[in-house]
Amino acid sequence: MYLDEFGKRDRFWIDQAKEKTLVIDGVEQYQNIENCLSVNLVKHNANNEHTEDYNDNEKEREIEKRLVDSKTGTVFLVEMRNAIKKEHAISVQILAMCIREHVPSLTESRALYKEFDFDQDDEDTLGGNTPTFLAPMISIFLPEIVQEMQRTLEIAYEAAGWVALTIKDELLHTEPRQAQPSPKDVGIRTSEHLTYKDFPSLGSHNDGASCYTTRGINN
Repeated sequence: MYLDEFGKRDRFWIDQAKEKTLVIDGVEQYQNIENCLSVNLVKHNANNEHTEDYNDNEKEREIEKRLVDSKTGTVFLVEMRNAIKKEHAISVQILAMCIREHVPSLTESRALYKEFDFDQDDEDTLGGNTPTFLAPMISIFLPEIVQEMQRTLEIAYEAAGWVALTIKDELLHTEPRQAQPSPKDVGIRTSEHLTYKDFPSLGSHNDGASCYTTRGINN
């Protein structure tokens, strides 16, 4: 159903990955990003050879809590520990650094009041964030992390009981754009490495247009 409606999940980047080409803003960036990522991963590993504890990589994912909507009784958030391996979190941070270095147009300081089309935010109550946009580069250069996050989503999906919503929509023949999809049927709409260095906080807002939002916190 979803394949017929939306096409393959990798349709936006698979050709670039196969051909090892990535033209952004008129500039070929594939080798730049690949080399930057490789060099800095080697450098990080060398600098932290005796201090990095990669035992964290073997820890199983653990469901910490489920938050339930008081009106519908449906789980709307699943909190999970060890959702991503430590070495993978480091790889994502380095990829974001490489993107900022070679493709600065893919990072911005995003004030929330501008996203709401407000004229101003005099008291800075809405705050904002500073995203570096990773898609589709995270799929091209770090596919193992995309697979890992896919599995994390699947575990959250099962823990939340959302599979029942998918089955219900299948039985009712709900239109794909209105239905609750299974994780196996969704791709990455956007992927962002977020920092908050330019703002004191981030106000309440709604992330629309996504079936699921997966957020990892590095501490």
